[in-house]
Amino acid sequence: MSKETPGKKVSPDAMMVITLDEIASRLADLTQIQQQILQHQKETTPEGIDFPISDVLVTGTEVINFVKNYPYRKIRSLDPIFNKGPNTAYVRVNEEAKEIPVEDRESIRVSRPTPTIEYITLRVASGESATIRMIGHY
Repeated sequence: MSKETPGKKVSPDAMMVITLDEIASRLADLTQIQQQILQHQKETTPEGIDFPISDVLVTGTEVINFVKNYPYRKIRSLDPIFNKGPNTAYVRVNEEAKEIPVEDRESIRVSRPTPTIEYITLRVASGESATIRMIGHY
């Protein structure tokens, strides 16, 4: 901590200035870390806003993009995704390879710890249809 050179003595006033300078430097580092933590917390804490999505009649493949359309942001969950029937629908989140089947009159939930759901793809088998009801959360 001391910035003394061999053979020279540092006055108490100079030592206090050096010490205060080091404290100020460390406080600045702590402030920066605190700002990074607050930013991370803001990005990962849900806002608690629920929004209904109009019923979607799926007769082939339908894509619902939450960034290009309302709510114009990535969302954290869809709960429920309810299939009003009459056929099985398949749900895919973003680019995930796995499709989730939703049977007639079945309800599922899709959730992520942070808002990362940009869009979902709804699909039914050729010649079939299904009506899907959803509520999104961000």
